[in-house]
Amino acid sequence: MPINAKAKVSMARMRERENRFSISHYLHNASIPPSLAHELQFPSFTEEEIRQSLDSEVKKHKYWSSSTLNGLKILKIDGSVTMRYRIESFLETRSKQPTCEPGTDEFEALELHCNNIWEVPCSPTRMFTEETKVLNMPGSSRIAKCASCHGQGVNLCFHCRNSGSIRCNACNGTGMKSGVPHPAVVTHPLVATFPYYDGSRSYSNASTASASKSRKRFGLGTPAHLSTLTGIPPPGLTIVDLCGVCQGRGLRPCNLCKGFGSKPCTVCNGTGKVRFVTKVRVKYSVLKDEYCHEVHLPDEELQKVTGDLVLVECQPVVLPIKKFPIPAISEQSERLIKAHLQKQTPSTKILKQRQTLEAVPIAEVLYEVGNRTNKFWVLGRERVAYVPQYPKKCSIL
Repeated sequence: MPINAKAKVSMARMRERENRFSISHYLHNASIPPSLAHELQFPSFTEEEIRQSLDSEVKKHKYWSSSTLNGLKILKIDGSVTMRYRIESFLETRSKQPTCEPGTDEFEALELHCNNIWEVPCSPTRMFTEETKVLNMPGSSRIAKCASCHGQGVNLCFHCRNSGSIRCNACNGTGMKSGVPHPAVVTHPLVATFPYYDGSRSYSNASTASASKSRKRFGLGTPAHLSTLTGIPPPGLTIVDLCGVCQGRGLRPCNLCKGFGSKPCTVCNGTGKVRFVTKVRVKYSVLKDEYCHEVHLPDEELQKVTGDLVLVECQPVVLPIKKFPIPAISEQSERLIKAHLQKQTPSTKILKQRQTLEAVPIAEVLYEVGNRTNKFWVLGRERVAYVPQYPKKCSIL
């Protein structure tokens, strides 16, 4: 298609888009141009709908009395429509961080190499849905030997000093059920040949004075150790006198290393290798802004309800609404879209924008209860009642 023909088609589409707002039957009363007043059609609120909405609101509150509704008299119902403009921008933010993770034998394609974080292929699971993804930057991976365990895959247990055993807490390392050495053990001739026990040389709950035989460790001077050396138990001792936890050894397996004397390296997960790779963090977020024309109600109440859609447009970059009968809508549309476009930075870009224009019906109700008169509002297609003055002493209004 020639360039002039394309320009004519685009101009025709823009002209058609602007002419859609030449006549609108969803406008606020205070901003209706006189030339369009005879073409407007406002939704009607019946008294039955208003009472049902008020009854539903009363049931949501524990101390509101429903008996007051019987004496409520509706004096006047003013129905109107407010225009709510909403702009949503689906943002993608990327950042990178060098990390170190356990090495694996995963194969990485050598032909993939990215110098920029925006070159990493990634797409959102669903548009206008917040999520975060973490990816490996192609070409940034490097395998090296783990510096924590020197490539061994295990680290020595400092709790038991690589022995795999610690002092038994049940017998205080004596091997006796009573927790004190037996006289037959203290007076044994071999006790004098054992090295002096120095508690300051050990870590907490560890025993430095120990010996091993047949892959079993014994505390020096314990009944099990003397029985191993001499082949017979010390005189005067029976199995009933021994500690039931360590069976007279005075030692028990270390809690941290489970008796192995070493623990798997937490840096490389026991592989002995680590991978240095640059992680790319991709965050998808939604930036929302809205404007309600000439409404003096709380925003949280208006967010609970919906209206009739007048405009729905979803494009990579939407254009402001032009030539709308309400000038404030056009001004706010241009201001909000410009503010969203300014959010783009070298690390953040807009994937898609969506703008909607809703006509939200609102009914202002003047009521009378006894000698008092007041107002409440019924909002949206859901007919949600908003009563600003909360009741006292279990009376609704």
